[in-house]
Amino acid sequence: MSALLSRLKTLLPAQFQELTHRYGLPPEYIAQNASQTEAAIALLRYAGQREPNAPDLPQLCALLDEISPLPDEIDPLPAIRQKRRRWLGLAAMVAVCAALAGGWYVTRDADLSQEMRTAQDFLHQGEYAPARDEYAKLLQKHPGHRQAQAGFDKAEALRTIVQDVPTGGFSASNSEVRVKDLQARYPADADVAVLAGRVYQLLGQTAAANQQYQSALALQPELPEAHFGLSLLALDRQDYAQAQQALQVAVKTAPLNVRYLDNLAYTFLMQGNYAEAQQQYQAALRIDPDFLLLYQEMALAYWFQGEIETAMDGLQRLRKHLGDERLTGLQKNQTPWMFTQADAPVTLYELADKRCYVRYSLSAGFYLLGKLEKAQEFAKQAQALKAPGEAGARALVKADLRRAAQAEPRWQVAAAAYARLLGE
Repeated sequence: MSALLSRLKTLLPAQFQELTHRYGLPPEYIAQNASQTEAAIALLRYAGQREPNAPDLPQLCALLDEISPLPDEIDPLPAIRQKRRRWLGLAAMVAVCAALAGGWYVTRDADLSQEMRTAQDFLHQGEYAPARDEYAKLLQKHPGHRQAQAGFDKAEALRTIVQDVPTGGFSASNSEVRVKDLQARYPADADVAVLAGRVYQLLGQTAAANQQYQSALALQPELPEAHFGLSLLALDRQDYAQAQQALQVAVKTAPLNVRYLDNLAYTFLMQGNYAEAQQQYQAALRIDPDFLLLYQEMALAYWFQGEIETAMDGLQRLRKHLGDERLTGLQKNQTPWMFTQADAPVTLYELADKRCYVRYSLSAGFYLLGKLEKAQEFAKQAQALKAPGEAGARALVKADLRRAAQAEPRWQVAAAAYARLLGE
């Protein structure tokens, strides 16, 4: 018993303070002039109510409930002895509870840390909607948690700006005002600097975008989304080696981020390393087979190597996927498709634009295979979509044909003739 009481004396004050801070025990749960032992018992019971699924804690609280006051005896000495035994028993029980609750608290704190890291990882990778959702889950479990609340507020603010991207409807004045408001609310914040860089890039202000990405890296050197932003700037100027370098840093930090892997594969594709591009695309598809852009670009990797039948199989699969509302409704498939293989960068914003590009790609592939009726059929399908980005889709297909002709000289004449099929 003396050993247990010694353990109680060592553990209970620290555990009591930590648990009180964690749970914010309401004053009415502690009797007036209660001893620390009595207060600790009340706290453990309260914690058990708040965390009914916590290991061991509810069971320990149930055992505490079984210890009830003993009736006083006529002889005061036996009564004193009984009370002393009762309180020593309570003290021993609380010592055990404190030790076990301490372990439970550490485990619970580790769970909280892991959940916080998950939310932060989404935030640092520009996945603002999932970050907001993770912070919301944290707040449900831990109401009033300051760091979770701050993360939720920031993720939601960033998300409301990014959700405008798929429409391509950025207003220079509106976007800059919103970004400056965020920077005022979150000064010297790396995530906000990355978003500012993204907005400036979409507005065509590449110098300002670069400055924001560099500012973010000065605050957080390994921030993956900042490196990704720099890679996009490099891709816009067709500096594929520089883009690849930035993306390799991003992938090292976030190896399962399919957007980063997709763009890294694209840098290999544009530098003519088609075998490596295929491996990178396949690796990305193993992580996320629902990310549709991968199918289009991987088809190009096969096409540019002269493996046109394999490329056509991939494009046909993609054509079907683009008709699946479950897949096209996913946020990751509503973001723009951006390409730089044409004479000027092309961005396909709308679903119709993406369907148009795939059908023109199929049309061109069938033309190279000598299947003219099929080529005309898919060209008509592409035109019937009346896609806002049709001109961009046609420019991409012509650029793809030129590159494919480099792999197969016999296709050079056909590639030039295909323009006539399009009426150009």
